Amino acid sequence: MGIISAILALSFLIFFHELGHFLVARMFGVRVEIFSLGFGAKIFSFSHNNTEYRLSLIPLGGYVKLKGEIQPQDSYQNLKKNVIDMHNENLIYAQSIGDSLNDKHPLQRIIILFAGPFFNFLIAFLLYLILIITQGVHVANKDSIIGSVNKDFAAYNLLQPYDKIISINDLEVKTFQNIGEILNQDSLQDKDIGNIRHKQEFAKIILLRPKQLESFKASCDKTLTYADDSHMYQCDTSNANAFEKMEIKIPISIYENKKVLGITALTKIHYPNIIESLILSYDYTKNAIMMIYDGLQKLIAGVIGFDNISGVIGIAEISAKAYQSSFTSFLLIIALISVNLGILNLLPLPLLDGGQIVFTTYEWITKKPIHQNVANLLVVLGFSFIVGLMLLGVYNDITRIAENYK
Repeated sequence: MGIISAILALSFLIFFHELGHFLVARMFGVRVEIFSLGFGAKIFSFSHNNTEYRLSLIPLGGYVKLKGEIQPQDSYQNLKKNVIDMHNENLIYAQSIGDSLNDKHPLQRIIILFAGPFFNFLIAFLLYLILIITQGVHVANKDSIIGSVNKDFAAYNLLQPYDKIISINDLEVKTFQNIGEILNQDSLQDKDIGNIRHKQEFAKIILLRPKQLESFKASCDKTLTYADDSHMYQCDTSNANAFEKMEIKIPISIYENKKVLGITALTKIHYPNIIESLILSYDYTKNAIMMIYDGLQKLIAGVIGFDNISGVIGIAEISAKAYQSSFTSFLLIIALISVNLGILNLLPLPLLDGGQIVFTTYEWITKKPIHQNVANLLVVLGFSFIVGLMLLGVYNDITRIAENYK
């Protein structure tokens, strides 16, 4: 069921992307020749307002074909015919009667091309908004109170939820953020990381542990304070007799080149009003865009290896696992994938929306379209590059699955 849900969700995201192109193209009077639900062989079709609506064999997303739009198969055929003749004045745009993509002002074309990725960002925004309204958001407590301890870290058997850390290595801890700041006062070098892993380093922690856990939980639920325009709640720790003061030596772990204990802050569910929800949804979408953009930068710079690229198998696997975990996790993953799809389509590769936007911007600035042979060559090269990336992603997925079964 998880795999089926993942495939349907991915198909919906692709379909929604194409729907963006379709609606905005129709708004600007561009003829949409084909709007297909699915890919491959045509199973069923009908025509309405000069558009052929198709149901195709492979139910993975869909596509639209706009009049005057560059198609990779057309570019390949044209390239074979004119590969030597770079002075040919037969340019990229076909003759039309005003309803072609290429008859429109460059700004209108750019808007049409951007509509697909924008719809992907929009659906992520809406998913975040739905989750915030229905599920609320977790807000951290103002104090240094532990919410959970990760079982994969060394501190798992020593720290407990609702422990309040008051000092680390004789340095006072006032907020949860102080914990990371104290542990990482000095930036770690590779040799330091190796020393910590081979010769275990400990942190001396003094904490307060509730004697009556249920009454302490109740004090956290009743007390809600607001600070720095953020919703933060504070638990009642004023009754010293309700706590046991303890000193513990905690093994320090290394995660992403930082010293950590493997703990998260105690949080409370807060239900924002509609204005707050809209702002938070925008922030979540923006953060997702920046995270994926940062990942692409690291990939190009070589900080992240190409073995981290996942294909459709990996994406479906992650989505299926999220579905099995919870429906909320599933929607969060789908929102992130939708943003990913939008960002990838804005890459300046000729076959993608981003590449077509570059072509159109070039025409807008120079007042003439890019030469047909140049466009054909770039489209074919871009198509080859995209197929290569897809194959690499599938190879990485299969390799990872095979290693997990060893």
